Amino acid sequence: MNPNDVLSRSNSWKPITRNQALRECGFGTVVVIASSMGMNTVAPFDRSSRYFLAVGPYNYSNLRYFLKVAETKRHGGMGAGGVKSPPPGQPTDAQAEPQPEEAVELPPAKIPEIKITKLDCECFAPLVDTVLIHYEITGDVSLAQSVHLRIATQEKPDAFLLDRKLDGAPQAKGIFMWDGAVTDPAFHGCVDLSSSPYWVQMGLMGKSSGKPAFTNKAPLKVELLQTELTVGDGFGLGETETNKELIAALNEESKKTPGKATVHLPGSVFKLNNKEMYNSASFTEYAKKLDKGIGIPLFVKLWLKGKDGTRKRSPQGVAGTRILWDTLPEDEAGLDANLADRGVNEAAKKFMKKVSQYKKAGTQPPGTTCHSDLGGMRAAPKGRDDERRHWAELDSGWAAEGPEPVKREWGGFTECAKLGTSLSDSGVLYYNGRIAGDCYHVTAYADLDANLDDADPKLNEIVSAPRKSQTLDLRNWRDVNLSKGYLIGAATGPLEFGASNAEFKKAALSILPKAGMAPVDIHDRWKSEYKDTVILLSGTSFIKDAALQDPGLYPAAFVTYNQYWEKTHPEKGFFGKVWHRIKAFFGASDEDEYIVKCGNAAYTLWSETAKAFPLGKDGLTYFKFKNDGDHNRYNGAYTAGMAPSIPGYTTRTRAVLFIFDAGQAVNTVIPEMGHNLFLPHAPGHFEAGKNPAGSDAKVHDAAQVCMMSYHPDKKHFCGLCFLRMGGWDFTMIRNDATVIDPFELE
Repeated sequence: MNPNDVLSRSNSWKPITRNQALRECGFGTVVVIASSMGMNTVAPFDRSSRYFLAVGPYNYSNLRYFLKVAETKRHGGMGAGGVKSPPPGQPTDAQAEPQPEEAVELPPAKIPEIKITKLDCECFAPLVDTVLIHYEITGDVSLAQSVHLRIATQEKPDAFLLDRKLDGAPQAKGIFMWDGAVTDPAFHGCVDLSSSPYWVQMGLMGKSSGKPAFTNKAPLKVELLQTELTVGDGFGLGETETNKELIAALNEESKKTPGKATVHLPGSVFKLNNKEMYNSASFTEYAKKLDKGIGIPLFVKLWLKGKDGTRKRSPQGVAGTRILWDTLPEDEAGLDANLADRGVNEAAKKFMKKVSQYKKAGTQPPGTTCHSDLGGMRAAPKGRDDERRHWAELDSGWAAEGPEPVKREWGGFTECAKLGTSLSDSGVLYYNGRIAGDCYHVTAYADLDANLDDADPKLNEIVSAPRKSQTLDLRNWRDVNLSKGYLIGAATGPLEFGASNAEFKKAALSILPKAGMAPVDIHDRWKSEYKDTVILLSGTSFIKDAALQDPGLYPAAFVTYNQYWEKTHPEKGFFGKVWHRIKAFFGASDEDEYIVKCGNAAYTLWSETAKAFPLGKDGLTYFKFKNDGDHNRYNGAYTAGMAPSIPGYTTRTRAVLFIFDAGQAVNTVIPEMGHNLFLPHAPGHFEAGKNPAGSDAKVHDAAQVCMMSYHPDKKHFCGLCFLRMGGWDFTMIRNDATVIDPFELE
């Protein structure tokens, strides 16, 4: 409709007052003309008109109202709004003097309402995703002053994490983009996983109201999609020179066998003297070196479900989530598989399994790893102290508020937080113990509703997949370093420990060459140093008369018995020497005694000569000779190898092994290394009725022929030797596989 038509066609449109317009708009056709900036606009005037209530930012004094003339005839001769027409000759409303408008009581203004029509997702990753909140305003939008947003948890719907007025004028339909940010200081800048799910509300404030009115609520979740457990992180948090190589090895192995990894413990701990093979030194010194093992930094990354369904990282969105760190010892089936994988022979397996049953049901959780009474981590609740806990704080920012687990008291809690020094959400320093062969199963759980403090060992079977990490099976292994090798003679081949390690593997122990270790031929230098040693020790009459200054390819060398006799009997003439040879021919000489003396002197000569050659740092050094025997004058049985403790030369972490046997001499290397690792001889000899010097039946399995004997049928270490090399307190274990309870000793 053209405003000019209304203004010019007075026969069709009659000007009326505002009060008349308010009355007549319910009966006839009323229009309103508004003037602004020299322009006239016309609009219908009724109860839905924005000019009806006379509120808002409009200048209503400039409005003019018109009633369609034809409509007045319907009121039975009455004027507009039912006012009686004036008598003839009296002026009409348009002609009469303006009269004050009478007050009209209007219906109360109806404030429009706002409604959330939809959210574009059910869950999202805060500060990573953006939620689109669709809303609609019903009613006169011109009466709306502002739109408001509220966020609350569904658990506490009246406590608002965010309550804010949105920017911009209200619209009939709109979309607000929200990234999850909130203002509640108890949160970490945004809604998070630990308090999910949430209510989203939108409210509308009218121009005549004092506060916004909120209508429907829309649910929204922060949802966990995956809990990921890793060893180490990109920033090296928790790494030291001690565990750096271990962490790299764990990561490398876990790539090849996901979920399984080996904790390689530095196990180069050696005896200082032969007495230590019979006392508790093997246990106490190993424990002193390793305590409860090496701390391994374990980390958790929580992946949230993005609005597109993919996993997304939102460190602030998971902050405050509590993590339960859990470790379970090997059970019977696991131990059986563990021993089988290591190739333990049946006799030793039987012994080891029996000892592993010690107080199996008395610990929480139950298991068959080494009990704390014997040096392990498995403990009863009352006996668990800091030395029997697998967890230590890695960063104070992840320290959990509140107590440790009560029911699952062997576990530990941390909280997720955003740290500038880590790519992960939370972490701990984990200790798997020091006992070689022990295996523990480590899992991290997102304790979203604080209900995982449960003593049930089968927690992993109860918790849903997103809330638990993959389980990491960590098995301890003891590594003894092979740090240096010396060869006497260009044709002397190096020692290869592959075959020997097949036996040590049963103890979860390996002798491993250090990186870059290559044996060197020292033959010429050995002869030179040996000559100097002979000269130095020539004050000893036997060495002066019997020792040769050139040992050849032997560790030591001596003249023949007859040469020695003649040299030590210069007073005997020609016939005396002939008579001595005749007696020797008939076995009436002292040659056997001479050979024993050669053996004793040989030990002195080659052990003193060896001191001129430095031992490798932290590990085993071997000397390999081409010829059989430690000297050239043996008669029958010869010394094939030796693992001596040489004062001023060998140390607690530097041992030496001499091999005087051709080839790889596996059956010599294994027991001699056993001596270095504190193992004494076991009963049994190739000569009936004899036993090796210093053999001790109490520290070997009574039902097995042990490798530490001289018995011709020996093939393996006994079960007690395997446990002893693994770090168990063998002094508490009897040779029938029963265990001495510490309470029995009190």
